[in-house]
Amino acid sequence: MKRVKKPKTQKIPMTAKELDAIRKEVTEEAVGTASLLYMTAMKDEFGYEFEEVERVFIRATRYARYIEEHVASMKDLAKTLEKDTGIKIKWR
Repeated sequence: MKRVKKPKTQKIPMTAKELDAIRKEVTEEAVGTASLLYMTAMKDEFGYEFEEVERVFIRATRYARYIEEHVASMKDLAKTLEKDTGIKIKWR
């Protein structure tokens, strides 16, 4: 019996700028998806109104900016959450 040969992977030339643009787009989509899921869950679970969900979204956006600007890290946020609430989230 003949084995099927795996197709050779082809390298796609890409500049660092192009790679960064793709990385940014994927990150924004992932954050948008997670935000939508959590905001919808907050509304459904706790009955939050638009203004309350909006306030949480604005604060989360601020935290994301801190991460982007290297003011804080996800590890810092996880430690703060554990200290303030006892909720432990393992972060790389």
